[in-house]
Amino acid sequence: RTEGARVYVFGGPSMLNAVQRYNLFSGGGALPPRWGLGFWYRVHSDFSREEVEKMADYFRKSSIPCDVLGLEPHWQSHAYSCSYAWSNLFPDPAQMLKNLEEQHFRVNLWEHAFVHPASPIYQDLIPFSGDYEVWGGLVPDFLTEAGKRIFADFHKKEHVDMGVSGYKADECDNSDFTGNWSFPELSRFPSGADGEQMHAVFGLRYQDTLLNVFRKKGKRTYGLVRSSGALAASYPFVLYSDLYDHKTFIHGIAQSGFSGLLWTPEVRHASNKEDLIRRLQTVVFSPLAMVNAWYLKNPPWKQIEREANNEGKFDENWKELEDQCRTIINWRMKLIPYIHTAFVRYYRQGIPPFRSLVLDYPDDPEVYKISDQFMMGEDMLIAPVVSGESSRKFYLPEGNWFDLWTSEKYAGKKEYTQDVPLDRIPVFVKEGTILPLAKTTLHTDDPDSWELTVMIFGEDVKPAVLFEEDGSWAPVLNEVKLFWDNKSQEGHLERQMNLSGQHYSVTEWKRIRD
Repeated sequence: RTEGARVYVFGGPSMLNAVQRYNLFSGGGALPPRWGLGFWYRVHSDFSREEVEKMADYFRKSSIPCDVLGLEPHWQSHAYSCSYAWSNLFPDPAQMLKNLEEQHFRVNLWEHAFVHPASPIYQDLIPFSGDYEVWGGLVPDFLTEAGKRIFADFHKKEHVDMGVSGYKADECDNSDFTGNWSFPELSRFPSGADGEQMHAVFGLRYQDTLLNVFRKKGKRTYGLVRSSGALAASYPFVLYSDLYDHKTFIHGIAQSGFSGLLWTPEVRHASNKEDLIRRLQTVVFSPLAMVNAWYLKNPPWKQIEREANNEGKFDENWKELEDQCRTIINWRMKLIPYIHTAFVRYYRQGIPPFRSLVLDYPDDPEVYKISDQFMMGEDMLIAPVVSGESSRKFYLPEGNWFDLWTSEKYAGKKEYTQDVPLDRIPVFVKEGTILPLAKTTLHTDDPDSWELTVMIFGEDVKPAVLFEEDGSWAPVLNEVKLFWDNKSQEGHLERQMNLSGQHYSVTEWKRIRD
């Protein structure tokens, strides 16, 4: 029986301050490991170990950056419901994980929380599960310590200790938009929760259970989840959806920042080549840059049409499209130092790394009606484009802004309409910004990824802050500042501490003026 409820009110004085207070109350924002900010690719659901390793070789030989490979349902012996046990498609998974690690790939496993009778943990979980099954599997009660421990200990031993880096926690949302297939509201659980209460917290407690695996291991993770909720800011999981409207996905990037959540507009299929490019251009400016090719045996840039793709019938001009997609993915790799700093601000100050314009410009009435543009980090404004648009209307708030691609200067507090050729979307950098761009590499483990080209935009330049760290569970964040001297027209770098590990270095300073 519920005797009452506590109500927390998070005040400002500004809207951003209120969001910060909420995120800090939640434990601070998530801080992904550096590899999690690279490019992700999820392989076909039916792939075997041999096919996964072949795909890994393709990315490296084709010079397309990739940090994370995701395995979809059939890495398990049973998937609906789940066994969490490696299938015979993956003989010697430990050796496969070792091979991929040597190529600097992390591996993320798809799963959901409903436990198949063939699972090694099925019998142990019976006393700690609800009284209704889903897809013939138990529903663990993640509100019980024993239920969480049994589930987590198996994952640690059979996956994470082998080298798995994270999870995609699917099907924990009851899928209100695509059919209610989950446990009923009248379910009862050993903790005392009913089905309605459990649905409200199921995604949260599932994340918590998986996160405990990495806490015990002393490793940071970054993953995906289909359902989250209140006070989840510190969880390093990014929301996604089986729905697929591109405009709605763009709105999600901006709007999720109000509630301590992260959102990825993942790329799955495309209606045409333009649609693929526009979706990829959006996802590289999001919390998690991923192509989810779970039903494509070959990358979508080789063949858009699903049946032909799976038959190995490639578009005659696929090499050209591959080059275009490689260029877009390289944008992401260049921006990792900047995005990492945005996440450190989230972690320490509660400032969402991706957020609506109204949080930064609350006194501008024009931004209250804008949800298809967003801020990325402290000083970049992104205006994604959807397929079929030859021009893009956008609004720039107060101050002066520089087009990232052309270096053209724009005055703020004005609306513009810009032609949008297929090789770019409107991206603007605020005047006074020092923007560090990393050397493009095939993965974030490459020492060259710490080499920077530093761009200085306009006048009255303020220092930029970066952070060096080792990716451990409780990292020491070594502050690095980039300065520009207007008199000498020279830049320099200052490091807070001289620690071991990788260090940023500047190979070139570029001054951008109107």
